Amino acid sequence: PGRGTTFQILLPLMPEGEATPLPKATLLLVEPADHFSGTILSAKGYRVLIAATREEAISIAEAYPGMIEVMITSRPQAAPEFIAEICKVRPTMKVLFKPETVDDSNTKNLSPRPSGLSTELAMAEILASRVAELLNQPPSN
Repeated sequence: PGRGTTFQILLPLMPEGEATPLPKATLLLVEPADHFSGTILSAKGYRVLIAATREEAISIAEAYPGMIEVMITSRPQAAPEFIAEICKVRPTMKVLFKPETVDDSNTKNLSPRPSGLSTELAMAEILASRVAELLNQPPSN
C-alpha cells in the first residue's frame, strides 16, 4: 500500500509480413458456447455470425444476405453430412477446423510461451491467424 503496483501485459507478437484479413470478411462460428473467439475475431475486424448448433448454422447460411467467407467449427461438431449440406448452401465458403489444443506446434508465432498467456486467448489468437491465412489464399478450383 502506498507504493503502487506494476503490471506486465504479455501479448502475442504479429509475425513480420503477416497478411491482413480481407476487409469486413464474414465468418460463421459454429460452437455451442465459444463467444470468446467470436469477440477476438470481431476485434480484428471480422463480422462474426455465431451458431450454437448445426441446424442454426444452416439456417444462418441460408438466410444471411451477404457473403460468408469462412465457417469455423470444431471437428466433433463437423459431421460429413453437415459439411456437405452447408456447402450446398454456400459453395464458396471455406471451412476451418478449430485447433483442439494449444501446444508448441501451433503457438510458434506467439510470444511469450503459452504458459504466460491464458489458454483461451492463445487459442483465439491462433484461430485469428489461421483465418487470415485462409482468407489470403487464392481460391481453389
